[in-house]
Amino acid sequence: MVGPVGQDLRRLDLHIRKDEKLLKALGRAYKWQTWIETGKCNNAQEISEIENINRSYVLRVMRLMRLSPKIIQSVLDGNQPDGFGLSSVDKSFPALWSEQEKIFGFK
Repeated sequence: MVGPVGQDLRRLDLHIRKDEKLLKALGRAYKWQTWIETGKCNNAQEISEIENINRSYVLRVMRLMRLSPKIIQSVLDGNQPDGFGLSSVDKSFPALWSEQEKIFGFK
């Protein structure tokens, strides 16, 4: 199978490592942030009730909104470093984007 610029699409997946769990969590974080910004919800408790999921999970996922734009773009592109996944950001991490990128291996 050949893509529009001549690339072998069968081999493309070997070079792109999309982390479906992390992508789903990022999508949820953005959706929930929008709900808060638009007034649909006021807090994580309301989100957890609407989504019928644990409040602590909502809070952990919402933490993804603090990731640097470079990290988020890399994840969306499937170019995150080996070993970087949802469990990598399950613990607290620095607020400074440059420090995040350094500790998570984004250069």
